[in-house]
Amino acid sequence: MKSSRRRFEELAWVLGLHGTVVTLYRSVGNRANASALKNFYASFVPPTSLVFDIGANVGQYAEALEAIGCTVVAVEPNSDCVRHIELTYPGKKIEVLHAATGPKDGLTSFNVSDTRDDTSTMSKEWMAMLEKEYRHNPGEWRRMTVPTVTLDTLISHYGLPFYIKIDVEGFEPFVLDGLSTQPSILSFECHGLLIDGALECVGKRVFSEDSGFNLTDDSGCRFVFADPVPQATIRKALEDLRGVQTYRDVYVLRGTSSAKP
Repeated sequence: MKSSRRRFEELAWVLGLHGTVVTLYRSVGNRANASALKNFYASFVPPTSLVFDIGANVGQYAEALEAIGCTVVAVEPNSDCVRHIELTYPGKKIEVLHAATGPKDGLTSFNVSDTRDDTSTMSKEWMAMLEKEYRHNPGEWRRMTVPTVTLDTLISHYGLPFYIKIDVEGFEPFVLDGLSTQPSILSFECHGLLIDGALECVGKRVFSEDSGFNLTDDSGCRFVFADPVPQATIRKALEDLRGVQTYRDVYVLRGTSSAKP
């Protein structure tokens, strides 16, 4: 999140205008995408479910999940994004934690991009990909130290969620290393230029042998397969994306007979 936007949000909050500003922004933004995301989640996440939003960014996914009745634990290492969520969603069933998620509890270095907050990362491979393929200026990165928690630690405190959404810009395999109990549904983001990371995630031992898989299309709100597919099929689908500049989400379902996607 750019510092100018952060300062504007803080000023609007002090003046009591933050809610009005958000409403105006959404009125000229792409409301269709927000509605599609809400309907997408409503098709497979039951109301009143506990959900973990790992890599919450500015809360757009947490908002969609809360809107269908879920209680959301949003974990985000970028302090500017955390503040945005706190200002934008007071009174909502969204608890935001200023932390990263990884393979162990502790402290870690987090690389922040003030140009695009949704590219901030803990992955060196992700940074290299952005610099090479998207001409991201390496001088725009700044580093901060943030606390790190595992998914197991979050589960020990909040309980096992129905759905875990992971979007941590190339760090997804390491986040899964901190999980020992598979939820009903879990999703992780993948990029065609870093497809080996997605393939590594698919093979994590936390996923049961009878898990089913699915993949979103470019919209992020539609599934490629009508029904869950086995690991071999999702691996083939991911290999077909190798080298393509596209973002997708892989969904993992515990026991294909009990899940819809």
